[in-house]
Amino acid sequence: MTHKSRVQRGVSLVEVLVTLVILAFGMLGLAGIIINGNRAAYEAYQRQQALAIANDMAERLKANQAMLLTGGSNVTMSDTYVGLAPIATPVGDPTNPLHWNALQSASIVDCNAATCDRTQLASFDVALWEGELIGVGETATAGGQRLGGLINPRGCIEGPLAAPSPPNTYRVSVAWQGDVPTVAPGASACARDLNIYVDAAGNLNDATRRLVSLDVTVFEPI
Repeated sequence: MTHKSRVQRGVSLVEVLVTLVILAFGMLGLAGIIINGNRAAYEAYQRQQALAIANDMAERLKANQAMLLTGGSNVTMSDTYVGLAPIATPVGDPTNPLHWNALQSASIVDCNAATCDRTQLASFDVALWEGELIGVGETATAGGQRLGGLINPRGCIEGPLAAPSPPNTYRVSVAWQGDVPTVAPGASACARDLNIYVDAAGNLNDATRRLVSLDVTVFEPI
């Protein structure tokens, strides 16, 4: 009887160990699900922010219709909005936000405090847009560290787009750093050639460049 009791106690211990191993694997799986869920939620949040920022500039373009008054052409619009945030040198560098800094130093007219012409308004719009990209709207109480904005953002304005797009159509794009490689975006080359988007290993990978683009048609004022 004693021998049988010892065998039974040994079997019970093995069952407990097996249960603990299964439980450990289950907890690891649960942790992975939580991590992936948080990652997906943050990616979605970043995309939502980028879309809101792109939409803000689209509305600013439509609001400044006077830019199209010059001979009914796109020359003035292209030389201002497009010229200030081109594909080659997009705005939004968190380490050196040129337009936002120029607004803070009064090199760009604050159109909220003064009457601006259409060109000054374009510069003001781009400066505010850069501020949104780098997250100046939300800062830490101590030190003033920027907490809002996107990860490594850039903003571009292209146009006027060629046919079959309607006349006076422009493309507003916002790019930022994604968490994991997916597919390299093809809607716009915004920030593509800056070589700033990397994977987890630190290797350059355009598939980690996230992008939202909005095409906006600016109607000529009557």
